[in-house]
Amino acid sequence: MKNIAIIGSGEHAKKIAFEICKIKNYNLAGFIDEKIKIGSLIQKINNKKIKVIDNLKGLNKNKYKKMNFIIGIGSNYKRFKIVEEIKKLKLKLKWSKVISKNAIINGDVTIGDGSVIFSGAIIANESKIGEHCFIGPNTNLEHNNTFGSFSSCGAGVNCGGRVDVGKYSFLGIGTSVKHQVNIGENCIVGGQSLILKNCHKNSLYFGVPAKKQKSLKMGYKYL
Repeated sequence: MKNIAIIGSGEHAKKIAFEICKIKNYNLAGFIDEKIKIGSLIQKINNKKIKVIDNLKGLNKNKYKKMNFIIGIGSNYKRFKIVEEIKKLKLKLKWSKVISKNAIINGDVTIGDGSVIFSGAIIANESKIGEHCFIGPNTNLEHNNTFGSFSSCGAGVNCGGRVDVGKYSFLGIGTSVKHQVNIGENCIVGGQSLILKNCHKNSLYFGVPAKKQKSLKMGYKYL
């Protein structure tokens, strides 16, 4: 039995909790949260009460040595900052990966630690998903896609073959990306966009076809 705790207790953390509870031999131990009192009830799944069990500083306790962790925060940049904070606290956490039992993973696909593949996602052969990525529900990634660490996409995204998504980048709900397109690091693409050409790093794109709207700094609030 793999025991998993989710760092964060907001909307994305609750979505991940549902996925964990559907996976055989996975046990959701609870949530880790800095701002909510330990013992607070966050969610109820199949009559199981799921509560806040600790905060980050409490994770150096011996009882967490065999625990697995996942970050349940939607913002790519905030997930990155959580990992940096954990390094500063000198915590040696074991990152898990959560792959929905309703996802389809075809062929030789690599999925990094800390990543979440949500229900209905399809990832084709020879694709590589980095660490701490979120691949949204009903997303279709064709062959040889690459998602850099801390990148993500919303629900219903479609990527053709050999699409490369850089670190910290986000593809909004329903976005479609033409095959062999490169999307630079820290690039935000608005929902329902059509990407036909390469996207520059540190930029906001949206539209049909998508065009660059402005330059971005790291940590731009898109959710």
